[in-house]
This record gives sequence, structure tokens and C-alpha cells, in this order.
Amino acid sequence: MAIYVIIVILRAIIIVRGGDPFHNRLLEVVSYCYGFNTMFLILRFSSILELSSVFGPLQLALFRMCVDLMIILVQFAFVVVAFSVAMAKIYSAEMSYLMSNKNQTANTVAGYEP
Repeated sequence: MAIYVIIVILRAIIIVRGGDPFHNRLLEVVSYCYGFNTMFLILRFSSILELSSVFGPLQLALFRMCVDLMIILVQFAFVVVAFSVAMAKIYSAEMSYLMSNKNQTANTVAGYEP
């Protein structure tokens, strides 16, 4: 209900201000609010399905599966980040070693030893 009130107020402001509808940031914000309002409306209608003896248990099982899926995706993200950090550290250590070897080789070829 609060989002709908915000939409009405913002639309009234847009109408009073007038102007070009293109590149109007306030109009874009109102469109985002319309999207959120529609999403919440659909979720509200989905709660009606919980009253059905056929669709209610299926909907609850689907929501529980979504929670389990989110847990799996978070664990996957941790694994990806862990391996990415490890590979970045290995790469930077190897590049540092190769650069120091290249500098020592260049100094030896130039005829001066450190």
C-alpha cells in the first residue's frame, strides 16, 4: 500500500512539473516502483494458492527448494572465491619470482653483479 501511495504522489509531481517524458529520472523511479508494486501484488496472489489442497503443499515445497538452492549457491560462491583468491596469489607470486629472475639475468649480462 505504501508503494502505491508513493507512486500516486510521484505521478502527481510529474504531471504538475510537466516537461519532456524522455530522460526524466523521476518517471524512471516511478516505473521501478510500478515494477515492485506488481511483484508484491503477484506474491500476494500466490498466497491464495496456499489455501488450495492441491497447490498449497506444492507451493510450500517449491519455496523450501528455493531456500535450499540459495544455500547451495552461497556455498558455490564461497568455493569460487576461495579458488580465485588462491590462483591470484599463486599468479602474483610466480610473476614476482619471474621478474626478479629477469632482473638478475639482465644485471649479469650487463656485466655487473649485485
